[in-house]
Amino acid sequence: MDITPLTHGLLAVVLQALTAACCWRWFKGRALTVGAIAGSMFYFGRELTQHEAKIARHQHISVVDSFPQGLYLWNWSLDALLDLAMPILFTTVVVLIYRRIAKRPGGASL
Repeated sequence: MDITPLTHGLLAVVLQALTAACCWRWFKGRALTVGAIAGSMFYFGRELTQHEAKIARHQHISVVDSFPQGLYLWNWSLDALLDLAMPILFTTVVVLIYRRIAKRPGGASL
């Protein structure tokens, strides 16, 4: 099994934590959600760019011309889809766990 999706998920959680730490003052309890969006969108942009470059190489066109085709997720490889799905899954789990803990009496506050 390729461990790349797992490392992408863990790195997205690290980016989520760093983003939440930097913007906690402005977003308070939603900072982890903002971090989850940042971590997931980083990997979405990365995978989209890689797919567009692959299309441009195979069709011998410029990367700019391959833009709309890169958004067709059903044409992505399973590996690319997992590289996108794992960061979304990992960061969502962190947000859900935090919200569950925060709802308890005397719950968490970062």
